[in-house]
Amino acid sequence: MEEALRVANVNPHKAVSFCSLTAQRQKLHSYLQHFFNLRSIMLLNEAFRDFLQIFFDDSVRNVQAGKRIGLHTVLVSS
Repeated sequence: MEEALRVANVNPHKAVSFCSLTAQRQKLHSYLQHFFNLRSIMLLNEAFRDFLQIFFDDSVRNVQAGKRIGLHTVLVSS
């Protein structure tokens, strides 16, 4: 049964279960909610409007999402 819950990963010697992926998504969702709530508060405060805010990420998908909501984004890679 556990074999059925495994998904492919970049590393062929390591598999990730759906349960751990769901937990990671929930943590990321919670983190992003706090981040965007804080960003909204900062934008309402006139003192923070003049600062340039830049979003750095190594995921094209996340950078595209940041652009859609109006962030200045930078795609980084190793």
